[in-house]
Amino acid sequence: MLSRLSEHWPALEKQILEERRIRSDGIARDDPIRVPVDLLSPIKRVSDEIIHTQALAYLLSPSEEHGLGKDVLSAVLMKLPGRRGAAKIAALLNQKRVRVDVFPEYRYSIEGSPARSADRNDIRIELHSNKNAALIIIENKIEAPEGKGQFRSYEAEARKWCKRNRGQALLVYLAPDKRERDEWLSLTYLDLASALRHVWQRRRSASGHSWLGLYISAITSGVLGININRLQDTTIEEIDAYLGRGLR
Repeated sequence: MLSRLSEHWPALEKQILEERRIRSDGIARDDPIRVPVDLLSPIKRVSDEIIHTQALAYLLSPSEEHGLGKDVLSAVLMKLPGRRGAAKIAALLNQKRVRVDVFPEYRYSIEGSPARSADRNDIRIELHSNKNAALIIIENKIEAPEGKGQFRSYEAEARKWCKRNRGQALLVYLAPDKRERDEWLSLTYLDLASALRHVWQRRRSASGHSWLGLYISAITSGVLGININRLQDTTIEEIDAYLGRGLR
């Protein structure tokens, strides 16, 4: 069996390299995945979860001066697996009179006290219209471990919010690899990079376009270690995911 496999391996390896080359050749020279510099590596912050949280919260907020509007949040919602619950929130987001508030490093208030609890959402997004409301909580993990009872606490707070506001909640677990939890939707950093690239392609005249490209590079080369110029180190699946092929 091994001898037969080794007999066919050179042709198979050649085919894989050719498929990688074809996909790579289709990526423009100015694409963020090809840029040799990025936003965070020079300042030694490429794995800093707080920095990534702040960067992503900035991009997700339609009111910031990046000029990307709601596009980043919309693109991220489109990447969620099965889009369970995300489609309704996307519809709410697309309404003309909807307020979107984005809070990085959000700490919960303690009832009856001016203090805030130790529990902290990495990114908390609230959407409100005249008749509807929605909450998105994004938990961002790159290297830090999960805290004991951390996710259960967030789930309980989300349920309270939904009851008070008669809305719905979406819980998103962002990490370099796929993370499975019962009430949480997994969003990988590669899918995030793909979502951001989609916006980067569409909004080239936006004031934050160059900044967005450098941040995408920080994800692909810094967090994920992808070097598109070294085909032997980049899988076909990674390239396809980045290009947004086979969207969920």
